[in-house]
Amino acid sequence: MTKTKKTSAANRRAEIIREARTLMIEQGYGALSLRAVAERVGIKLASLQYHVPTKSALLALLIEDAVEHYRSVLIGFTEDRKSPKETFDAAMYWLLEPSPEWNEVTRFEIQFWALAFVDETAGAALDEYLSLYRDFLADLTRRLNPKLSKAQARRRALAIASLLEGSMLFHGPRPMRAAPPRSTLNDLVAAARAIALAH
Repeated sequence: MTKTKKTSAANRRAEIIREARTLMIEQGYGALSLRAVAERVGIKLASLQYHVPTKSALLALLIEDAVEHYRSVLIGFTEDRKSPKETFDAAMYWLLEPSPEWNEVTRFEIQFWALAFVDETAGAALDEYLSLYRDFLADLTRRLNPKLSKAQARRRALAIASLLEGSMLFHGPRPMRAAPPRSTLNDLVAAARAIALAH
């Protein structure tokens, strides 16, 4: 295969991922089908199936893309040269502060969580995604509190993730919902840090 064909295939794959994710965000996971994605991309179903043969393959591709994006952002935090506290706090604010990207990612995650309850492939992919998230939080926690064992850090990471994800019920990405006040974000970050530093 020539380089042009490889590039073209990579571009088509990126377009498929983008349109499938947008479809889930805008219309919910129930609207996700190969036919609907093909229509959004503007290609025939058979052409889409050349790149993504089944809905399970599409789901795997979506979560693989989300994991890679998440991994690249998280690596930036773990390679940060700031103090462990500054790195921890910056990561917590990044996870909590609403932004256009945050809203899109969060809306996609919510749809994927719902899909994971009814689709085994989505469930397995979500487990991988959440494991990466927990590992990231555990790594930040151990940097902040090096006395913790890996097992202790993973338990603290679960508590921190529960705090962060639970806060979305009150300031998550719903239309016309105001961003939480900065004081609320400060309190959530302080609570996450207290969990990490507890003896």
